[in-house]
Amino acid sequence: MTKALLIIGCSQRKVSTHPSQTLYAMYRYDGPTYRCLRKLYREGRFPDNLDVLIISARYGLLQWREPILNYEQKMTAARADELRPFVQERLKEIVTVQQYDQVFINLGKRYMRTLADFHWGNLISTMEASGGIGQKTQQMKVWLEQIYGR
Repeated sequence: MTKALLIIGCSQRKVSTHPSQTLYAMYRYDGPTYRCLRKLYREGRFPDNLDVLIISARYGLLQWREPILNYEQKMTAARADELRPFVQERLKEIVTVQQYDQVFINLGKRYMRTLADFHWGNLISTMEASGGIGQKTQQMKVWLEQIYGR
């Protein structure tokens, strides 16, 4: 069985809670990408061989089941450049341990800056979503269905 990784960006739309209450990142963020992922999860069509990482303007690189507080922080070019070494260091550790076969990246331009010049290694196949958010979400969904179907 192949091991796959999905990398997505946080979303501006979030589920609000009491300031001291945490939610798993997968439930805190509420943009189209997250709605699509939660729907697949609820329907039992979420691949067992898939890990999801989130690049957050506030937290850097997150596991999608990592508890986080509500926040408001936009990803600027300067913030992406500031986060890049930390995101890449953590990502390198995860990729080295998990040994993924495939990576699908669904990020906006500013979030992609955090991955600039990252070296995946020769054995990892990487794909990057393109177009607008709806197109990227659809491409991600097709990829997830292919992963699930294996």
